[in-house]
Amino acid sequence: MDKIFKFLPSYVGSKARWVEYLTPYKGSDMVELFSGSAILSSNLAKTSVLNDLDPYIFKIFSNYGELIVPDEFTEEDYYRLRGSVDWWKYIYCLQKMSFSGVFRHSKNGYNVPMKKGYIKSVSLKEDFAVSKKRFEELKPQVLNLSYADIPTALLEGRVVVLDPPYQNKQASYNANKFDYDKYWKFVKSLRGVARTIIIFDTAGNIKSNLGVDSLVTRNMRVNGKHPGDIEAVCILGENLCQK
Repeated sequence: MDKIFKFLPSYVGSKARWVEYLTPYKGSDMVELFSGSAILSSNLAKTSVLNDLDPYIFKIFSNYGELIVPDEFTEEDYYRLRGSVDWWKYIYCLQKMSFSGVFRHSKNGYNVPMKKGYIKSVSLKEDFAVSKKRFEELKPQVLNLSYADIPTALLEGRVVVLDPPYQNKQASYNANKFDYDKYWKFVKSLRGVARTIIIFDTAGNIKSNLGVDSLVTRNMRVNGKHPGDIEAVCILGENLCQK
């Protein structure tokens, strides 16, 4: 693909590297149950349901037209605005300057350090205009539910994308005691409901829980002291079918 649309310019765990591989699904009715930055829908979907448990992801995508992107966003703006009540309105700029594209917040606001190295400013108004136009064209349905609570009617006959917190990996959201047994039962229940199921996880998790091999793998990027792993995509259903 010549152009990658990004509703958020940088986002940890983004599946941007997978967009080109998944182009057979361009023009699909898509549901992302752990949407994050929604990179697959922004580039491939004809219609889209974006679901995420994070209340601020929900707020951002429910009010995307209210995001504020000035002509120039400086380091001073970053530190001044990240603790404001309306920090989420500046998220397009904050994410561009955040360390490793991390999206993290607390009761005190957006609490991500800036990228390593000195960044004086970013100018993203033109990029945001492109992203906003694509968002307005897509008109996604935005939800803030557990993946298991999505109405079945929204899943029927659609391409369902699953990108959960990966089992056995060190990540902050694993501390929330994600129920993996429940999740894998849910994945299996989608067969016969969804047109296609696109599953991201480690190759080992997919093999051990679904009994199938992944179609494509890549080495995962890691930060800090934790070892890397092999990220994989498994596709159940028509087209790039893995039975």
